[in-house]
Amino acid sequence: MKLENFENYFNDVILARGREYYWQDRVMNIVESEPDLFITEVEGSEDYTVSVRMNEAGIITRSHCDCPYDFSEFCKHQAAVFFALRDFIDVKAAGETTEDLGYVLIPGSEADEEGAAAAFLNARREPGAAEDAEAGKKEEADRSKDAGKKEEAARNKNTGKKARAGLVKKKAAIKPDLPSILSNLGKEELISIILAFSKAHPDIEKSLLFKYAPVEDEVAVSKKMIREYINKAKRQGFIDWRNADYAVTGADITLDKAEDRIEDGEIESAIKLCLVVLPIATTMLNYTDDSNGSVGDVIRRSLHLIDTAASEAAGKLDAKKQARLFGMMVKEAKHARYDGWSDKRIDLLESCLYFAEDPALRSKLKDQLGKMLEQTSEGSWNDRYSISEIRLLQLNMIERFEGAEEAWRFIQDNIQHSKFRELAIKKLLEKGKPEEAVALCIEGEAVNEGWRGLVSQWEDFRYQAYEMMGDAASQRELATKKVCEGELTYFYKLKELYGRDEWNSKLHEILEVLEKQKFIQDIYLEILIHEDLNEKLLSYVKMEPRVIETVYPYLIDDYRNQVEELFCLHIEGEAEAAGGRPAYKKVCQIIRKFKKACGGDAAAGLVSDLTKAHARRPAFLDEMEKIK
Repeated sequence: MKLENFENYFNDVILARGREYYWQDRVMNIVESEPDLFITEVEGSEDYTVSVRMNEAGIITRSHCDCPYDFSEFCKHQAAVFFALRDFIDVKAAGETTEDLGYVLIPGSEADEEGAAAAFLNARREPGAAEDAEAGKKEEADRSKDAGKKEEAARNKNTGKKARAGLVKKKAAIKPDLPSILSNLGKEELISIILAFSKAHPDIEKSLLFKYAPVEDEVAVSKKMIREYINKAKRQGFIDWRNADYAVTGADITLDKAEDRIEDGEIESAIKLCLVVLPIATTMLNYTDDSNGSVGDVIRRSLHLIDTAASEAAGKLDAKKQARLFGMMVKEAKHARYDGWSDKRIDLLESCLYFAEDPALRSKLKDQLGKMLEQTSEGSWNDRYSISEIRLLQLNMIERFEGAEEAWRFIQDNIQHSKFRELAIKKLLEKGKPEEAVALCIEGEAVNEGWRGLVSQWEDFRYQAYEMMGDAASQRELATKKVCEGELTYFYKLKELYGRDEWNSKLHEILEVLEKQKFIQDIYLEILIHEDLNEKLLSYVKMEPRVIETVYPYLIDDYRNQVEELFCLHIEGEAEAAGGRPAYKKVCQIIRKFKKACGGDAAAGLVSDLTKAHARRPAFLDEMEKIK
C-alpha cells in the first residue's frame, strides 16, 4: 500500500473518522525507532499506539494499532497517522513551509526541512495557529479535489525520502502533564475540583467514598454497591452486552479495594471482598450477554486475587485465621452456583491448597475432594473434566506431603485421564525410559482414537521417544504419516532422515498421496515451493487460479506468460462475482498485485477489458480509476 493513495484501502466510514482525528490534531509523537519504522501515539477515548513500517519507495509494508477494533484491516487511528505522515510531503509539493501552516520544528532535530519530516510531524500546532478545524477540513478537501500532476510528481519523488528522522519530543504546552498541573494547585482548589466532578458524575463520588471513607461493614457496603450497578444495567431482567461493562463497575471498584488490602497486608479483608464479588459475578453469567468478556474478566480477577491473598495468608496469618479463611473458601466452592462452572470451583479449591500445611485442614480438603468425586458421574465431557481436575488437586497434595513414590502410583492409577497420561509419559522420558513411554503413547492413541488433538499429542511424544531410542525406521514411518496429515514440521524432520539419493523417491511418494486426497492441503504448496517444483506448482495453480496471488513470485521468472494468463483468469472471475464497493475494492487489490507481478501495461490492458465488460457498474469503474 502506497502512502500517497492509502485511502483506496480504507472503509469510507473509517477513513472519514480518521480524517476527523487528524483535523482535530490527535496525532501525537511520531518516533522513528529504527530505519523505516515509525511509532506514533493517537489520542482518542484512550491513547493508542500505531506502528507503521514504510520503505524508501513510500510503500507501507506493515501497520498495527493496539486498539481493540477488529472489524476491518485498518482502524481510524491508522488512518489519522497516514494523513499525518503524508502531510509534510504535500506541504513541500505545494511550495509551503512549516511555518506557513502554523507548525513549529522542535530544536535538536535535523535542521533542514528536507531531512526532518518526522520532526515536522511531531511538532503540534501552536494554540494561536491560523488554521482552525474548519480551515483544516477545507484544506484537505481542496487538496483531494484539486491536486494536479505537479503535486503528484513531487509527492512521488519525496515520499520515501522525507518521512525519516530521529526521535522528536512534542511540545509540553500542547499536551499538559496532569500530575504536574495538579501538584501546583492548592488544597482548597483541589477539593473544589473533586467536589465539582463528583457532583457531575455520581459514580466518581460513590467510588471515592467507597475507597476512602471508613465503614463498619465493608462487605455489606460492597454488596450493595455491586448490586446497584447491576440493577441499573438491567433491562427487563437482562443485561445486554453494551451494558456489561457498566454492570461490573461496582465489582471492579471492590476488587481495586481488595488489591489495596493485599498491599497493606490486610489479607483477610482482601479475601472477604473477593468472595463478595465472585458469587455475584458468577451468577451474572445466567442473565448477561458477556460477549465482550467483562464478567469473565471480573471472575478471573477475583480468583487470581484470592489465590494471591491465600498464598500470603499461609505464611503470615495464625492458624485460627487460616482456618477461618479456608472454611469460607471451601463453603463457597461447595455452592450449587458452580455446578455448571466446575473450572471456577476447581480454581477456588486449588487456592485452598496453601492452607494444607495444617494437617487438620489438609484432611478436610481431602475429604471434600473425595465427596466431590463421589457426587460426579463420568457421563458428560464436563463431568470427566471435573474428575480429572479434582484428581490433579489430589496429586498435588500427594506430591507435597506423601512423596514421589506415592505420587507415581497415583498417576498410574489414573492413567485413563489424558493429563495423567501426559504426566506419566514426560516422567518416563525424563527418566530415560523411552520404550515404556512408547507403550503409553500407543495405548493413548487407541483409547483416544476419536480425539484428533490428543492422538496427535501422543504421536508427538512417541516420535520424541523414537529419537531417544535412535529408531530411525520408526521415525520415518511416523513422520510420513504426520506429513500426509498436513503437519509441515514433520516434512523437514523426515527429509533429514534420508540421503540425497533416497529422498527423491520418498518425495514422489508423499506428493502422490497428497495429490490423491479429496482436498489438497496447504502443505502440498509448501512442499512444492520448498523443493522448487515449479512445474507442479504451475499445474496446481491452473486448477486453483486464486493461488496465483501468493505463489506468483516463484513462477514469474520461468512462466511469465502463464502467470499473466492465470492472474487475468482469476481477476475476471472475481470481478464477475463481485457485488458492492467493498468487493470491488478487493478485486482492485488483486489488480494491484497483478500490476506488481506483470507490469503496468498488462494491468492497463486488463483494466480496459474490465471497464468494457462492466460498464454498468459505476462503483467498480470508480475503484478501478484509483489504481495507480
